[in-house]
Amino acid sequence: MTDKEGVVKLVNLYRHHGWRVKKVIAAEADFEILSNLMRCLEPGISFREGKVSCIWFTRRSRPDCETWELRRLKEPPFALVKVLPDYLSADEKDNELLEVENRLLQAE
Repeated sequence: MTDKEGVVKLVNLYRHHGWRVKKVIAAEADFEILSNLMRCLEPGISFREGKVSCIWFTRRSRPDCETWELRRLKEPPFALVKVLPDYLSADEKDNELLEVENRLLQAE
């Protein structure tokens, strides 16, 4: 199960460095606690159930690109990064991010 206090610290650390929470994926065991916590921290974010609890953070990396980082919430810390150019359609971006999520699952 994911540690609430640890998640709050993680989100605040990322915020300090200019990142924003964009999406949350929660494992079944963490779903209730994470959904309540994250909806308080970041109202209106995308939230869904998955096999691994993780958070998608974003920040602008260049004027024409946005960096997405998928951060696993369990120990040891692990993250994957994807830089997406602005010209991609929403469907193309979703497909790219899904590939990153699949890579995270393979790393488990």
